[in-house]
Amino acid sequence: MKTLVAQVDILETMTHRPFRVSVNRLETASGFQSIQFRELEFLLGYKRGSTLAHVKPDFPGYDRLQRRLGESTVIDHFYDFLATAALRFHRR
Repeated sequence: MKTLVAQVDILETMTHRPFRVSVNRLETASGFQSIQFRELEFLLGYKRGSTLAHVKPDFPGYDRLQRRLGESTVIDHFYDFLATAALRFHRR
């Protein structure tokens, strides 16, 4: 998580021109367009079914994104943990 936040922090400091140059060099692996970046968003809890409208069904990784939409996220597991901890606390 620290690495992810640090990378976003770096992006926030870039002006438009250097950002465009770096993204153009990376092409489809630039991060924000990548299946892996979207998968990470989904896993962390930022799910939007509309994201799949921008990915062709035969694109590698599409099936993973489709599956991730229906799976529990990190935040879901955190809420489950809090609920379980609250139950244990109240039973005392």
